[in-house]
Amino acid sequence: MTPVPTAIPLAAGVIMPRVLPVHDVHLAVMRFDADRCRYLAMSGLGTWSAEVHTRWPRVAAIDALHALRSSISSDVSIRVVADIERPRPTPGHARQLEACFPRVRLESAHAADHRPLELVSSALRKWLRRAAATLPAIVVATDGSVKGAAIGSAWLAANGEYGSLRRVDRSRHPHIRRVLIAELEAAAAAVDAIPNRRLDVLMDCRDALDVIAAWRRGGPGPAWLSAASPDISAFRRAVASDRGRLAFRWVPGHDGMLLNEGADSLSKIARRRAERVVTTSDARRRSADIAAAFAPQALVPEAS
Repeated sequence: MTPVPTAIPLAAGVIMPRVLPVHDVHLAVMRFDADRCRYLAMSGLGTWSAEVHTRWPRVAAIDALHALRSSISSDVSIRVVADIERPRPTPGHARQLEACFPRVRLESAHAADHRPLELVSSALRKWLRRAAATLPAIVVATDGSVKGAAIGSAWLAANGEYGSLRRVDRSRHPHIRRVLIAELEAAAAAVDAIPNRRLDVLMDCRDALDVIAAWRRGGPGPAWLSAASPDISAFRRAVASDRGRLAFRWVPGHDGMLLNEGADSLSKIARRRAERVVTTSDARRRSADIAAAFAPQALVPEAS
């Protein structure tokens, strides 16, 4: 007959480990303007939201995690699923954040997280858009530069923000098509970089403005454009859906309008990077100098 097992009492001072409850929180962090971000976190325990004075959403996420850990019992492990605007935290950043806040884990979204995370992100985006509606639009000049297969695109905002991108076009597009690609990718980059403010986008390419006007009328535009660049495809959707946020108008090129001249210079630097004529460090230094020289003193033309 098999003996019945009996429990052995624990030695004095021995404490058995216990499993802590895990609480799910869905977090969204987005930029509001050049030096401010806002976060919104929601769970069954409550809602957390605040403005953080930083231009980096992943830095604002630190404030969000601090608010969560401070208000939720230390006996509870917090699982955070986050939608953080670019540049998003790398795995290394995530591990550093987890090391700063005990029993807080940043995890990728599972199937059950998609809907609540979408609701949080949508609510924050709507709040930011409502707040931006009371502020003047940010004026942004965009431009492109093409030489051979090298393409550079850039934008410069009146508040000093700027950006650029470069690439070598491996397709057989003629020069006129590459110019259109460069101009549209410049506008797309500006709209993507400043996602929650009203923008007044100045362009010196009438062909690009004609394409944007066709998109707004519900037309597809040139068929080859969709395959030319994924950035342009996303830009077309933004143009169609963000009518109240985005305005586009023509300005004459090389006519002394400082924002446009600055964007033109930035696009040429980006194109020279694609040609490997200038180094990354030199391009960054020169781009920063151009933005500092052109944006603060830019005189913005009145809309006609």
